[in-house]
Amino acid sequence: LGGVFLAGLAGGDSSLWSLLFFAVGGCILFFDLRRIGTINFILTFVLIGVIVFLSALLMPHVEFARIPLVRTSEWFLPYGVFLFAFAGASVIPDVADVFRHRSEKLFRRIVVLSTLIPLALYALFIVSVVGVMGEETTREAIFGLERFVGSWAIVLGSIMGLLAVFTSYLALGADLKNMFIYDYSWRPVLAWGITAAVPFMLYFAGITDFVSIIGVVGAVAVGIDGILILATALKTCRTGSRCVIGSVSFHPIFPLILIAALSLGVAYEILLFIHRTI
Repeated sequence: LGGVFLAGLAGGDSSLWSLLFFAVGGCILFFDLRRIGTINFILTFVLIGVIVFLSALLMPHVEFARIPLVRTSEWFLPYGVFLFAFAGASVIPDVADVFRHRSEKLFRRIVVLSTLIPLALYALFIVSVVGVMGEETTREAIFGLERFVGSWAIVLGSIMGLLAVFTSYLALGADLKNMFIYDYSWRPVLAWGITAAVPFMLYFAGITDFVSIIGVVGAVAVGIDGILILATALKTCRTGSRCVIGSVSFHPIFPLILIAALSLGVAYEILLFIHRTI
Protein backbone atom coordinates (compact mmCIF):
# COMPACT_ATOMS: atom_id res chain seq x y z
CA LEU A 1 0.00 0.00 0.00
CA GLY A 2 2.93 2.36 0.47
CA GLY A 3 3.51 2.40 -3.27
CA VAL A 4 -0.20 2.84 -3.93
CA PHE A 5 -0.40 5.88 -1.66
CA LEU A 6 2.76 7.39 -3.16
CA ALA A 7 1.29 6.91 -6.62
CA GLY A 8 -1.87 8.62 -5.40
CA LEU A 9 0.21 11.61 -4.37
CA ALA A 10 2.66 11.87 -7.24
CA GLY A 11 1.26 9.65 -9.97
CA GLY A 12 3.21 7.01 -11.82
CA ASP A 13 3.63 3.28 -11.39
CA SER A 14 2.84 2.05 -7.87
CA SER A 15 5.39 -0.76 -8.24
CA LEU A 16 8.21 1.73 -8.71
CA TRP A 17 6.99 3.73 -5.74
CA SER A 18 6.92 0.51 -3.73
CA LEU A 19 10.60 0.03 -4.54
CA LEU A 20 11.29 3.50 -3.17
CA PHE A 21 9.16 2.79 -0.10
CA PHE A 22 11.09 -0.37 0.75
CA ALA A 23 14.43 1.28 -0.01
CA VAL A 24 13.81 4.25 2.29
CA GLY A 25 12.26 2.09 4.99
CA GLY A 26 15.11 -0.39 4.80
CA CYS A 27 17.69 2.37 5.14
CA ILE A 28 15.98 3.75 8.24
CA LEU A 29 15.80 0.28 9.78
CA PHE A 30 19.59 0.16 9.55
CA PHE A 31 19.76 2.83 12.26
CA ASP A 32 19.77 2.01 15.96
CA LEU A 33 16.51 1.69 17.88
CA ARG A 34 16.69 5.19 19.35
CA ARG A 35 16.89 6.88 15.95
CA ILE A 36 14.13 4.69 14.54
CA GLY A 37 12.00 5.50 17.57
CA THR A 38 12.56 9.23 17.16
CA ILE A 39 11.64 9.14 13.47
CA ASN A 40 8.58 7.01 14.16
CA PHE A 41 7.53 9.27 17.04
CA ILE A 42 7.60 12.37 14.85
CA LEU A 43 5.80 10.68 11.97
CA THR A 44 3.15 9.31 14.32
CA PHE A 45 2.33 12.79 15.58
CA VAL A 46 2.03 14.00 11.99
CA LEU A 47 -0.21 11.00 11.25
CA ILE A 48 -2.51 11.83 14.16
CA GLY A 49 -2.76 15.42 12.97
CA VAL A 50 -3.63 14.36 9.42
CA ILE A 51 -6.27 11.87 10.63
CA VAL A 52 -7.96 14.50 12.80
CA PHE A 53 -7.76 17.16 10.07
CA LEU A 54 -9.09 14.86 7.33
CA SER A 55 -11.89 13.59 9.56
CA ALA A 56 -12.87 17.15 10.49
CA LEU A 57 -13.11 18.07 6.80
CA LEU A 58 -15.19 14.98 6.05
CA MET A 59 -17.60 15.31 8.98
CA PRO A 60 -19.90 17.89 7.30
CA HIS A 61 -20.45 15.36 4.49
CA VAL A 62 -21.21 12.42 6.80
CA GLU A 63 -24.65 10.85 6.64
CA PHE A 64 -25.09 8.24 9.35
CA ALA A 65 -27.72 6.47 7.26
CA ARG A 66 -24.90 5.50 4.90
CA ILE A 67 -23.11 3.52 7.59
CA PRO A 68 -24.21 -0.06 6.90
CA LEU A 69 -24.89 -2.62 9.56
CA VAL A 70 -22.54 -5.59 9.58
CA ARG A 71 -23.79 -8.44 7.44
CA THR A 72 -24.21 -11.61 9.46
CA SER A 73 -22.30 -13.55 6.80
CA GLU A 74 -19.27 -11.27 7.27
CA TRP A 75 -19.34 -10.65 11.01
CA PHE A 76 -15.87 -12.18 11.49
CA LEU A 77 -14.27 -10.25 8.61
CA PRO A 78 -12.70 -7.38 10.61
CA TYR A 79 -11.61 -9.52 13.59
CA GLY A 80 -8.01 -10.08 12.51
CA VAL A 81 -7.63 -6.53 11.25
CA PHE A 82 -8.80 -5.05 14.54
CA LEU A 83 -6.64 -7.43 16.55
CA PHE A 84 -3.64 -6.43 14.44
CA ALA A 85 -4.47 -2.74 14.80
CA PHE A 86 -4.59 -2.95 18.60
CA ALA A 87 -1.58 -5.23 18.99
CA GLY A 88 0.96 -3.50 21.19
CA ALA A 89 2.22 -6.16 23.56
CA SER A 90 5.73 -6.02 22.10
CA VAL A 91 6.29 -2.48 23.37
CA ILE A 92 5.07 -3.12 26.92
CA PRO A 93 8.48 -4.36 28.18
CA ASP A 94 10.16 -1.23 26.79
CA VAL A 95 7.56 1.01 28.43
CA ALA A 96 7.98 -0.92 31.67
CA ASP A 97 11.74 -0.30 31.53
CA VAL A 98 11.14 3.43 31.10
CA PHE A 99 8.81 3.52 34.11
CA ARG A 100 10.78 1.03 36.21
CA HIS A 101 11.78 3.66 38.76
CA ARG A 102 8.57 5.68 38.49
CA SER A 103 4.99 5.27 39.60
CA GLU A 104 3.37 1.96 38.67
CA LYS A 105 0.04 3.75 38.58
CA LEU A 106 1.39 6.12 35.93
CA PHE A 107 2.64 3.14 33.93
CA ARG A 108 -0.84 1.58 33.95
CA ARG A 109 -2.39 4.88 32.90
CA ILE A 110 0.02 5.15 29.98
CA VAL A 111 -0.89 1.63 28.83
CA VAL A 112 -4.62 2.37 29.06
CA LEU A 113 -4.30 5.70 27.26
CA SER A 114 -2.16 4.16 24.53
CA THR A 115 -5.07 1.81 23.87
CA LEU A 116 -7.88 4.35 24.11
CA ILE A 117 -6.26 6.99 21.88
CA PRO A 118 -5.92 4.68 18.85
CA LEU A 119 -9.46 3.43 19.50
CA ALA A 120 -10.78 7.00 19.36
CA LEU A 121 -8.80 7.75 16.19
CA TYR A 122 -9.97 4.55 14.50
CA ALA A 123 -13.58 5.31 15.39
CA LEU A 124 -13.29 8.90 14.15
CA PHE A 125 -11.76 7.84 10.85
CA ILE A 126 -14.18 4.95 10.28
CA VAL A 127 -17.25 7.09 10.92
CA SER A 128 -16.00 9.97 8.76
CA VAL A 129 -15.03 7.79 5.79
CA VAL A 130 -17.84 5.22 5.86
CA GLY A 131 -20.33 7.96 6.69
CA VAL A 132 -19.38 9.63 3.42
CA MET A 133 -19.03 6.63 1.11
CA GLY A 134 -21.27 4.05 2.77
CA GLU A 135 -21.25 0.70 1.01
CA GLU A 136 -19.17 2.23 -1.79
CA THR A 137 -16.17 2.49 0.54
CA THR A 138 -13.10 1.32 -1.34
CA ARG A 139 -10.70 -1.28 -0.01
CA GLU A 140 -7.97 1.22 0.88
CA ALA A 141 -10.67 3.61 2.22
CA ILE A 142 -9.22 6.65 0.47
CA PHE A 143 -9.47 6.87 -3.31
CA GLY A 144 -13.24 6.53 -3.45
CA LEU A 145 -13.61 9.81 -1.55
CA GLU A 146 -12.83 11.88 -4.65
CA ARG A 147 -16.25 11.47 -6.21
CA PHE A 148 -17.94 12.50 -2.98
CA VAL A 149 -15.86 15.41 -1.66
CA GLY A 150 -13.26 16.26 -4.30
CA SER A 151 -9.63 15.56 -5.11
CA TRP A 152 -8.29 17.18 -1.94
CA ALA A 153 -9.40 14.09 -0.04
CA ILE A 154 -7.10 11.96 -2.19
CA VAL A 155 -4.09 14.09 -1.28
CA LEU A 156 -4.80 14.14 2.45
CA GLY A 157 -5.88 10.52 2.46
CA SER A 158 -2.76 9.40 0.62
CA ILE A 159 -0.55 11.28 3.07
CA MET A 160 -2.41 9.68 5.96
CA GLY A 161 -2.26 6.22 4.41
CA LEU A 162 1.42 6.55 3.62
CA LEU A 163 2.23 7.64 7.16
CA ALA A 164 0.12 4.84 8.64
CA VAL A 165 1.82 2.18 6.54
CA PHE A 166 5.31 3.63 6.99
CA THR A 167 5.09 4.01 10.77
CA SER A 168 3.79 0.44 11.03
CA TYR A 169 6.63 -0.76 8.80
CA LEU A 170 9.21 0.96 11.01
CA ALA A 171 7.68 -0.23 14.29
CA LEU A 172 7.28 -3.85 13.23
CA GLY A 173 10.59 -3.87 11.40
CA ALA A 174 12.49 -2.53 14.39
CA ASP A 175 10.80 -5.06 16.66
CA LEU A 176 11.67 -7.94 14.32
CA LYS A 177 15.24 -6.75 13.89
CA ASN A 178 15.77 -6.52 17.64
CA MET A 179 14.23 -9.95 18.14
CA PHE A 180 16.79 -11.43 15.73
CA ILE A 181 19.63 -9.60 17.49
CA TYR A 182 18.74 -10.13 21.14
CA ASP A 183 16.75 -13.38 21.09
CA TYR A 184 18.61 -15.25 18.37
CA SER A 185 22.03 -13.57 18.71
CA TRP A 186 22.23 -12.68 15.04
CA ARG A 187 24.69 -10.09 13.86
CA PRO A 188 23.03 -6.68 13.43
CA VAL A 189 23.77 -6.53 9.71
CA LEU A 190 22.22 -9.97 9.10
CA ALA A 191 19.19 -9.11 11.25
CA TRP A 192 18.71 -5.87 9.33
CA GLY A 193 19.14 -7.59 5.96
CA ILE A 194 16.54 -10.28 6.65
CA THR A 195 14.11 -7.77 8.14
CA ALA A 196 14.37 -5.43 5.17
CA ALA A 197 14.38 -8.17 2.51
CA VAL A 198 11.36 -10.24 3.55
CA PRO A 199 8.62 -7.62 2.93
CA PHE A 200 10.30 -6.69 -0.35
CA MET A 201 10.33 -10.31 -1.54
CA LEU A 202 6.77 -10.97 -0.43
CA TYR A 203 5.53 -7.92 -2.32
CA PHE A 204 7.22 -8.83 -5.57
CA ALA A 205 6.12 -12.44 -5.15
CA GLY A 206 2.59 -11.13 -5.60
CA ILE A 207 1.45 -11.15 -1.98
CA THR A 208 -0.04 -7.66 -2.07
CA ASP A 209 -3.50 -7.96 -0.53
CA PHE A 210 -2.70 -5.87 2.53
CA VAL A 211 -6.08 -6.25 4.23
CA SER A 212 -6.08 -10.04 3.92
CA ILE A 213 -2.48 -10.24 5.14
CA ILE A 214 -3.05 -8.19 8.29
CA GLY A 215 -6.28 -10.08 8.87
CA VAL A 216 -4.44 -13.40 8.94
CA VAL A 217 -1.48 -11.99 10.88
CA GLY A 218 -3.81 -10.36 13.39
CA ALA A 219 -6.05 -13.35 14.01
CA VAL A 220 -3.29 -15.98 13.96
CA ALA A 221 0.04 -14.42 14.96
CA VAL A 222 -1.32 -11.81 17.36
CA GLY A 223 -3.83 -14.34 18.64
CA ILE A 224 -1.11 -16.87 19.44
CA ASP A 225 0.98 -14.13 21.04
CA GLY A 226 -1.97 -13.21 23.23
CA ILE A 227 -2.52 -16.84 24.20
CA LEU A 228 1.13 -17.18 25.26
CA ILE A 229 0.97 -13.98 27.30
CA LEU A 230 -2.21 -15.09 29.05
CA ALA A 231 -0.77 -18.56 29.69
CA THR A 232 2.27 -16.91 31.27
CA ALA A 233 -0.01 -14.82 33.47
CA LEU A 234 -1.83 -17.96 34.59
CA LYS A 235 1.42 -19.34 35.99
CA THR A 236 1.11 -16.83 38.80
CA CYS A 237 -2.17 -18.39 39.90
CA ARG A 238 -2.86 -21.16 42.31
CA THR A 239 -5.81 -23.46 41.81
CA GLY A 240 -8.96 -21.73 42.97
CA SER A 241 -7.18 -18.53 44.01
CA ARG A 242 -6.77 -15.13 42.44
CA CYS A 243 -3.90 -14.19 40.15
CA VAL A 244 -1.71 -11.36 41.42
CA ILE A 245 0.75 -9.57 39.13
CA GLY A 246 2.19 -6.52 40.83
CA SER A 247 -0.78 -4.57 42.13
CA VAL A 248 -3.18 -6.17 39.64
CA SER A 249 -5.43 -8.96 40.89
CA PHE A 250 -7.84 -11.03 38.82
CA HIS A 251 -9.63 -14.37 38.84
CA PRO A 252 -8.03 -17.07 36.64
CA ILE A 253 -11.32 -17.58 34.81
CA PHE A 254 -10.81 -14.33 32.87
CA PRO A 255 -7.56 -15.29 31.10
CA LEU A 256 -9.02 -18.75 30.47
CA ILE A 257 -12.02 -17.19 28.71
CA LEU A 258 -9.73 -14.97 26.65
CA ILE A 259 -7.49 -17.92 25.75
CA ALA A 260 -10.53 -19.86 24.56
CA ALA A 261 -11.77 -16.91 22.49
CA LEU A 262 -8.36 -16.28 20.91
CA SER A 263 -7.94 -19.99 20.17
CA LEU A 264 -11.28 -20.06 18.37
CA GLY A 265 -10.23 -16.99 16.41
CA VAL A 266 -6.95 -18.61 15.37
CA ALA A 267 -8.68 -21.82 14.29
CA TYR A 268 -11.45 -20.02 12.41
CA GLU A 269 -9.05 -17.71 10.55
CA ILE A 270 -6.87 -20.64 9.49
CA LEU A 271 -9.90 -22.53 8.19
CA LEU A 272 -11.13 -19.40 6.43
CA PHE A 273 -7.72 -18.86 4.83
CA ILE A 274 -7.61 -22.48 3.62
CA HIS A 275 -11.12 -22.12 2.22
CA ARG A 276 -10.18 -18.94 0.33
CA THR A 277 -7.03 -20.43 -1.17
CA ILE A 278 -8.48 -23.76 -2.30
